[in-house]
Amino acid sequence: DDFPTADQVSLRPILSAPYGAIEEYDFGKSRQGLAAIEEEIRRLPPASFPQVEAKLLQALSSPKTTYAGKQFVCRMLRRVGSAQSVPAQAKLLGDKDLSHMARFALQYMPAEEAGAALREALGSLNGDLKIGVISTLAQRGDSEAVPELAKLMTSSDAKLARAAITALGRISDLQAAHALSTTTVPKILKETRDTAYLMCADKMLAQGQRSEASAIYRQMVTPASSPWIRIAAYQGFVRAERDKAVPIVLALLNDKDANLQLAAGKMIVEMPGSAATRAFAEQLGQLGPVAQVVLIGALEARGDKAAGPFVAQVARGAIEPVRLAAVRALAVLGDASTVRLLAEVSAVGDRATSRAAKDSLSRISGPGVSDALVDIVKSQAKPAVRVNAIQTLVNRGQTGSASVLLAVAKDPDGEIRQAAYKALGALAAQEDFPAMVSMLLAAQNDADRSGIERAMIAAAGRLETPPAASIIEGLNKANNTVKPHLLAVLARIGGDDALRAVRAQLRSGNAKVRMAAIRALADWPDPTPLNDLMQIAKAGRDSAAQVLALRGYIKLLGIPANRGASETVQLLAEAMAVATRTEEQRAVLSALPKYPCEQGLALAVRAKKDGALAAEASLAIGKIKEALLNKSLKATASLNSGNASRALDHDAGTRWDTGRPMKPGDWFVLDLGIESTVKGLMLDAKNSSNDYPRGYEVYVSFDGGSWGKPVVTGKGTQPVTEIKFDKPVRTRFIKIVQTGSSNDWYWSIHELTVEVE
Repeated sequence: DDFPTADQVSLRPILSAPYGAIEEYDFGKSRQGLAAIEEEIRRLPPASFPQVEAKLLQALSSPKTTYAGKQFVCRMLRRVGSAQSVPAQAKLLGDKDLSHMARFALQYMPAEEAGAALREALGSLNGDLKIGVISTLAQRGDSEAVPELAKLMTSSDAKLARAAITALGRISDLQAAHALSTTTVPKILKETRDTAYLMCADKMLAQGQRSEASAIYRQMVTPASSPWIRIAAYQGFVRAERDKAVPIVLALLNDKDANLQLAAGKMIVEMPGSAATRAFAEQLGQLGPVAQVVLIGALEARGDKAAGPFVAQVARGAIEPVRLAAVRALAVLGDASTVRLLAEVSAVGDRATSRAAKDSLSRISGPGVSDALVDIVKSQAKPAVRVNAIQTLVNRGQTGSASVLLAVAKDPDGEIRQAAYKALGALAAQEDFPAMVSMLLAAQNDADRSGIERAMIAAAGRLETPPAASIIEGLNKANNTVKPHLLAVLARIGGDDALRAVRAQLRSGNAKVRMAAIRALADWPDPTPLNDLMQIAKAGRDSAAQVLALRGYIKLLGIPANRGASETVQLLAEAMAVATRTEEQRAVLSALPKYPCEQGLALAVRAKKDGALAAEASLAIGKIKEALLNKSLKATASLNSGNASRALDHDAGTRWDTGRPMKPGDWFVLDLGIESTVKGLMLDAKNSSNDYPRGYEVYVSFDGGSWGKPVVTGKGTQPVTEIKFDKPVRTRFIKIVQTGSSNDWYWSIHELTVEVE
C-alpha cells in the first residue's frame, strides 16, 4: 500500500532539472543548474514533492556535496520537505555551519516529527546552537516544548535563559504563561520576563480569553513593574476591560511618572463614546494639577463638547498652567455658554492665558456663539471684556454685527468707542456709511473724529464701489472741524463727484479746510487732479500749500496712466520749474530714472549745474544713461516667473513654461527697459514643438500698469509663432496673454524676439 499505483505514477511529471548539479556546486561557480532546479520546484504540483525530496536527500547525504550545496538543499527542503527529511535535517542541527539552514527548513514544516526533532536536540546542544533551536521552537509555537523551556529560564547562562523566556512569550499559551508567572528570574532578566508575560496576555485577548488576559494585565500594572511594562499593561487592560477602564486610567493619571501620565492621556483619546468623555471629565476637579493638564489635553483631542462644562469649571479658578490648558481646550470643547467666561479671562488672565482666551473666542463654534458675543458687547461688563468681545467679532468676520457696533460707538466709554470704530472699519458695509457720516458729524472730540475717519477709510478700502454720495452730503453739512476728516475719506474713494466736492473746498475761507482739500488731492487714487495741484503750486500764495501740492503732484505722476516717458518728464520739468525748495527739486530728480529718455537726461544735466542738486542730478544721469545704453530686457510671467528670463537668454536649449497645461489668461510680460517702436514679436517653441500658444492677445503699455485694448490678436498653429503689428507701436512694456487651451501641452517660450525699428 505504500507504493503509488501505475495511474498515480503516470500522472506525476517527469523531473527534468539536473539535480546532480547540486553535488558539483560550490560558491563562485555557475548557478545555472541550481536555478533550473528552483524553477522546476516552483512550477511542480505538491503531488510531485516526494520525488523532489528524495533527490534532495540523496544530494544531502552524498559525500561529494559541498557546504554550499547542502545549504541549497536545506533551502529547497523548506518548500518540499516532509517527515521523510526530518532525520537528515536533525543530524545537521549540531553542525555549527549548517544548523541555521536545517532549522530554516524545519521551522514551518507541519510534520510533528519536525517539532519532536527540535525538542530532542535541546538536550544535546549547547550555546548558540541551542539558542537557535529555542528560537525555532518559539516560531513554531510548540506548546510541547514549554516544560523544557521553563527549566531553561533559570539557566546560569543568561543568554540561554533570555532566549527561553522570549520563546515562552511567543508560544503564549496558558502553560507558558503559568511558567512565566511562577518562575523567579534574576533581576537582569525581569524586563524580558515581564515582556514575555504581556505577550501571553495579548495573545489570549486576541483569542477571546478576556478574563485570563485581564488577570495578567492587572498583575503587571503594579509599581514593581517598569514604566514601559506598566504602560503596555494598562493599554492591554483598557482593551480588555473597557467598562472598568476609567478608574484604572484615572489612577494612572495621578502616577508620579510623567511617562505614565502621558500614556494615560493617549488612552483617554482612543477610548470611544460620549459616556467615556463624561466619565473622565467628571473626575477633572479631583485630580492633581499635572494630571488635570494631561486630561484636559486628552479631552480636547477627543473633541467631544460633552466635556465643555467640566473644563469651563476648571478654567474659572484653577492654578495658571491648568487654567491655560482649559482655556485653550475651550476653543474646541466650548459653546455659547462659555463665551462670557472666555471674554472675562481674556481681560484678566496673565499674558499667555489672555492670548489663549482671545484665540479660543475666535475659534469656538456652535449655535448662539455670535449672539453671546453681541450680548457681551452690549452689556455693562468691564470695558476690557467688551473691547475683547468687539475684537472677536472682527476676528470671526461677523459682518452682520455692524448695527450693534454703530450703537456701541456712542458708548460713554472712550475705549469702547475706539474699539467699535476699528471694528466698523473691518465689518461695515456700504449701507452703513450714512450712519458713520452722521456719527462723525456728531463727534465731540478729535480722538473720536480721527477714529471714525480711520474706520471709514478702512471700510472704503475693502468695498469694491465705496459710496461717495453720503460723504459729500455730510461735507455740505459739516463744520470746519469735521470737513478735513470727510475730505480725507473722499481722497481714498476718488471719482468725479468726489473730486468736484474736494475742489469746492479749495475755495473755503478756512485755512485748515483748504489744506485738507489740497492734501486730499495729493492723496488721490488716480492722476486726475494733476492739473489742480500744479495750479495750486504755481499760485505760490502759501508756501505750505505749494509744498504739499508739489509733493502730491510728483507722487501722482508715479501712478500708472499709460503716459509716455517723454510726456511724464515734461510734467516733471514743469514741477522743477515751479519748485522753490531743493527738497521738491530733489524729489523730481529721484523720479527721473523711472522714465529713461533723452529729455529726462537733459533735465538732469541742467539740474547738475546747481550745486545743491549736483549729487542727486549725477545719480539720475548715471541711471538714465545706463538704461539708455544697456536697453536690457526683463520679463515676468503669471506662472514660473522666476524662469521667465530663460525666454530671453539667447539659448534655445532653455525655456520658460507654464508648468502645467496652458489655460486662457496665462500671461508673459516683457519690459524693454526704455521706450521703443515695436513692429512685431516671434515666440520660438521649436524644441517643445507642441507648446505654442493656441491663441493670443498682445497689449502694450508705457508704465506696465495700464494696458488698454489688445493691439493684435491671433491663433498659434505651429512651433514658431510670428506676431506682426498692423502698424509700429511706441511702448515700453509688452504683455502676451494666452487665450487658448490644451489638456496636454504647456505654453513654452524657448526664445522671444522683439522686432523694433
